[in-house]
Amino acid sequence: MHLATLLALAATSLAAPQQSPPTYGSKNYFTILMTVGSGTTARNITLSAFPYSTRHLYLVGDDQAPAAKAYLTGPNPNKQALHLDVASVTYGVDVAEIGNSQNVAEPVTATPGFEEFEFQAIGGRVYHELSAGSNVWLACDRLIDGRNKPVLAWGAMGRDGSFVEGCSFASVYQDFGARNKSTDN
Repeated sequence: MHLATLLALAATSLAAPQQSPPTYGSKNYFTILMTVGSGTTARNITLSAFPYSTRHLYLVGDDQAPAAKAYLTGPNPNKQALHLDVASVTYGVDVAEIGNSQNVAEPVTATPGFEEFEFQAIGGRVYHELSAGSNVWLACDRLIDGRNKPVLAWGAMGRDGSFVEGCSFASVYQDFGARNKSTDN
């Protein structure tokens, strides 16, 4: 008798409609801004997607180029993937694993079809999961199209508190403003 009840319960639970977990950030597009400097010298820079190989992109501060259309998505608001839509292709943003390294800066890249569920946005600010307490967003000057431009990087300062030459502390923000809505790259 208990077996019949158990089998009936099992059949009922299997027949019940299955619910998928909620997805957060379903293509709620925004532009990515990088704030460089602090106090009166702080400036917001719009990030654009710039190809550095046949498959990968850098996030480059260039107010003359179209802003990259970005969105966060994932099953958990604390662990989301950051995506870019560029020329009808979805790129996943990838942050290098630097661990406890010191005085290092690795450019943030974007790759087609890639997903890294280590991002979250709180109050419009974009964060990445830390692998060490010293990990930070950086703006690093790189030669792009013959000009020095700030490239978004992930890194850590050295023991003396300095960053890699050409890099400075940065913060990353979402901008849901009009420029993003009218840009199609």
